[in-house]
Amino acid sequence: MAKLKLGIAKLNTSDLIFYCLSVESSMNGNAHFPDPSPTLAEIAVKREKLEALDIKSSDGDRIAIANRNTVTDELKNMLRKLSLYVSFMAEGDANVILTSGFDIRKEANETAPLQRPESLMAKRTDYGGMVKLKWKPVVNSVSNHVEMTTTDPNDQNSEWATVGITSKSKINIGNLTPGTYYWFRVKAYGRRHESPFSDPALIMAA
Repeated sequence: MAKLKLGIAKLNTSDLIFYCLSVESSMNGNAHFPDPSPTLAEIAVKREKLEALDIKSSDGDRIAIANRNTVTDELKNMLRKLSLYVSFMAEGDANVILTSGFDIRKEANETAPLQRPESLMAKRTDYGGMVKLKWKPVVNSVSNHVEMTTTDPNDQNSEWATVGITSKSKINIGNLTPGTYYWFRVKAYGRRHESPFSDPALIMAA
């Protein structure tokens, strides 16, 4: 029986926002989760409030920082409650859990190492600020974690942020800034092992 892995305790504000967006996108219209609690609308309102406070606190305003930290804790608590709902509805089905955008805990029953994802491609979509990523499926993987950066990966100071988790070998990433270059990479996770990262794919958002 698979168990949901939340993994938000150490996420910074930007990573938490991207994580939340991934869950919102995955659960929106998902037949496995017809009546989420908290609702996706409630989570979106809290996430948008956090986005605004994150921008406002960027100049070091102490009150804005304190408010941002408070809203961060509130959003994390909402995601914890939502994860309980997902676990209840999924009844231990790993595939169902993964469709929610949440991850699953690793189990100690897999022995074969995972190959790294190959042929990662990034393409623009018909929607502004959104790109589609696609790669070859990795045998024995149960989820794929997608990371993004806006700085050249060859730079030692390049920082990557998780922007999506999916059980499929493709994903749409939105809320990108037109005219900005983005690098993406993918790591596959199995029951016990994880793969090396894929080669990065570069694209300019439109």
